[in-house]
Amino acid sequence: MSGVAAAARARNAFLLIPGNLRGMVAMLLSGLAIMASFGMARHVLHELHPFEVVFFRTFFGLLFLIPWLLRQGLRPFVTKRLPLHTLRSALHVIGVLAFFVALKLIPLAEATALFFLAPIFSTALAAIFLAEVVRLPRWSAIAFGFCGMLVIVRPGVAVVELGTLLALGAACQAAFGMLIMKRLARTEQAITITVYATCLMTPMLAVPAALFWIWPDWTSFWWLAAIGFSAAAGQYLTAAAFRVAEVSVVTPLMFLQLIWATLIGFVFFGEVPSIFLWVGGSMIFASVAFLAYREGSAGKPAAENDTKRDVGANTQAS
Repeated sequence: MSGVAAAARARNAFLLIPGNLRGMVAMLLSGLAIMASFGMARHVLHELHPFEVVFFRTFFGLLFLIPWLLRQGLRPFVTKRLPLHTLRSALHVIGVLAFFVALKLIPLAEATALFFLAPIFSTALAAIFLAEVVRLPRWSAIAFGFCGMLVIVRPGVAVVELGTLLALGAACQAAFGMLIMKRLARTEQAITITVYATCLMTPMLAVPAALFWIWPDWTSFWWLAAIGFSAAAGQYLTAAAFRVAEVSVVTPLMFLQLIWATLIGFVFFGEVPSIFLWVGGSMIFASVAFLAYREGSAGKPAAENDTKRDVGANTQAS
């Protein structure tokens, strides 16, 4: 009982901390958890096919969701937009498969930096397909982020690898997924969107995984479980950060993901990032941060909520 009381006191003390500070702590831990899941995935990819690793990542994420669903009952499954949920899940499957293949082929930090393009692509696509108003400052940020991508990829100067193209494709897919999420968020609760994505993706991913199936040994099995747990924890912490803090406060801390990815790649895989990666990654992140800040300071709750979903969704293809 004393342990429960101590935990309750600690929780109450934490809730007394200002929301922005709590959000910053959550975002810092979120980036570390997500990059740890990518690092562990890169390790397991030496033994298992990327499609199988992605399946287990989603499968274990579903297992961690089950206790919560048992308490909630069937309420999260109530929806009138199942086709749109299915389309989003199918697109996400394609994107996450592409990203994990890229994770095996190119350095972890490079894959992370390129995936940060997703919110930038999403803003441009929203102007085209959803007729959202995107004014000159936001178009300038989009162009700046695109230039950052060119700095990393350097087409015509360096050989553009397959892994680089797959990472860019995953970012494009995530951008389309964000547009669908915006449509869903007009009528659906966030937990409904999350539950359907996880429950639909697991059987979808089982099909490509079966084509390359190798039963993992116990060591790999525990690695896969840790990957699923870390990814789920990272997504939860990201959502928590955006729920309690201002978007302009916590978004800059997402840049720590690139730092975590670089450290993990260097320490565990001997990957030394180039100056082009640092410069281009900084440009991409500055563009994302500016877009988020513009929306967060515009005084339009709907736009701000869309931006929070967009930036938060950037961690999920991840």
